[in-house]
Amino acid sequence: MPKSKKKAPSLTYYAPRQCGRVRINKKDHYITGVPFGSPECMQEYARLLAEHWIDSAGTSTARLPDSQKTWPMVDDLIARFMTKHVPSFYVDRNGKPSDRQHHIRIALRPLHELYGNTSVNEFGSKRLKLVREKMIADGTKEGTGYTRGYVNNHVSIIKNLFRWGVEEELVPVEVHQALLAVQQLRKGREGRVREYGKIPPVAKEIVDATLPHLPPQLATMATLQLHTAMRPDEVTIMRKCDIDFSGEVWTYVPQSHKTEHHDLSRRIYLGPACQAELAPWLDRPDDAYLFSPREVVAALRASRRKTPSKVPEKFKYERGPRECYDDETYCRAVKRGCLRAEVPVWTPNQLRHTAATFIRETYGLEAAKIILGHQSAVTTEIYAEKDAKIAKNIMKEIG
Repeated sequence: MPKSKKKAPSLTYYAPRQCGRVRINKKDHYITGVPFGSPECMQEYARLLAEHWIDSAGTSTARLPDSQKTWPMVDDLIARFMTKHVPSFYVDRNGKPSDRQHHIRIALRPLHELYGNTSVNEFGSKRLKLVREKMIADGTKEGTGYTRGYVNNHVSIIKNLFRWGVEEELVPVEVHQALLAVQQLRKGREGRVREYGKIPPVAKEIVDATLPHLPPQLATMATLQLHTAMRPDEVTIMRKCDIDFSGEVWTYVPQSHKTEHHDLSRRIYLGPACQAELAPWLDRPDDAYLFSPREVVAALRASRRKTPSKVPEKFKYERGPRECYDDETYCRAVKRGCLRAEVPVWTPNQLRHTAATFIRETYGLEAAKIILGHQSAVTTEIYAEKDAKIAKNIMKEIG
């Protein structure tokens, strides 16, 4: 039987003093100087609850002077941030966790390793710079090193952690103000990090040589990107219910996309070539992902297994592959295919650039801008019908 939520303490009339009284955390608080039940009395009652009551989650909202507070450790701040704020704030419009949650966990890892047992009021600008140095050193150990933008982004996540702590009265305001004084790494002035270069397109001949070495689902995903200039995170989440099959050219509206937080719509048009590629994968429930890692893993295991599997229960993992690919798993699978094909390694994001280059050279810059979905919200409102017509005509020919 679920536990009942803890109720807020009631305001009662205290006859000996002829005033209101509320007992909060085993301590009586008296509301004097105003008539019992008056608006002034209720306002004071609400203030007392806000400042002193321990709610049903066991969190005290009492506000004490900073000098009397016992500040939490950095690890405690991270734990509260990851459990109370991140799961509800960093989600897509369908309520599913966004990729940002994964980036936050990675960004906070060096902070935890260096200063997890440090009180938040002892963390300052110099220590933040030491955390940044650890990020740079970790990137160097892993290979070519992190980019300047990557490091700056992760430092901003740490600053945002402490900003949230100030909002929840878990961090002194002065600490966050000190962290804001730490400037970002500037372009051309830091030899320890590399600059983020432009993503080059990949030659179609290399892609064609790689496709036979990819599982059928991944080969279809790569081909769709070449035809439509879709982003990797748009092709990985394709479902039947997101595709409008009416008309000569189908319309795919991703359930989430990169620019949705700017209130921009995203429509991807699928011509005859794309429709032929999708045909083998449409025989499934409307809300099921078209390209499933579970199917890929199951087919791979079946092809390698000559006899029925007899894996003991203790060695069976409950989690297994996910329902759909994400950017990282899709990219790793493509890289493995490149190694098997013995061709230069490329990534799915390069396919978008390859398609964009072809469309721009063949149909012009404006057409490429429309197909890739780079227009602003104002441009979308003005040219919505015109853009859709241009996009459909192009995809009818090439997609």
